[in-house]
Amino acid sequence: RHVIAPSADTATRLQQHFNELDVQVQPHAPPIVATPLPPRVAHRKVVRVALIGAIGEHKGYKVLLRCARDARARRLPIEFVVIGYTANDAPLVATGKVFITGRYGDGEAPHLIRREEPDVAWLPSVWPETWCYTLDYALAAGLPVVAFDLGAIAERLRAAGGGTLLPLELKPRQINDRLLQLAEFSRLPDLMEVRSVQLQLPPLRNDAKMT
Repeated sequence: RHVIAPSADTATRLQQHFNELDVQVQPHAPPIVATPLPPRVAHRKVVRVALIGAIGEHKGYKVLLRCARDARARRLPIEFVVIGYTANDAPLVATGKVFITGRYGDGEAPHLIRREEPDVAWLPSVWPETWCYTLDYALAAGLPVVAFDLGAIAERLRAAGGGTLLPLELKPRQINDRLLQLAEFSRLPDLMEVRSVQLQLPPLRNDAKMT
């Protein structure tokens, strides 16, 4: 009697195949009001990027591996911490740029995020998510969030009025450069200064888009 989708993006994709279908949008949960943590003054020389959940191929495993290898090749001051597990941990760990906490139980993710103290959260899904519960954890932690511009993740970040959306076709080098740049802003000691600096960013051309 009813067809329900958790996001407008999902409803639109269904209607592309069944154009007579009346799809009602009903989010899985109410919007999360992010309460940003006070910006952290840099206390380490390496930027920490958190990926949350089970990172399989559709969740951006190959993108993460390429970024980790680029970070190693260029000796970038960046490391990736997977709060969860991946499709194949060994190649990631072998780069020396990825740390993996392992599977977590219900309710453990917020504690692990606080413990690892990331500078930014990255959700590298390469398919259009229908909701993405791990985004809830990132938003609730008050972290700057980076994702590709597709699916429910992009829709929800726009609705939340924050986040950084990147084109899916970006190269690993460009992704790493953008992550480093954004993480540096999150470390500044004054929120108003962060906002001011963001407004002075050079044009992002075609390699990224701020929202």
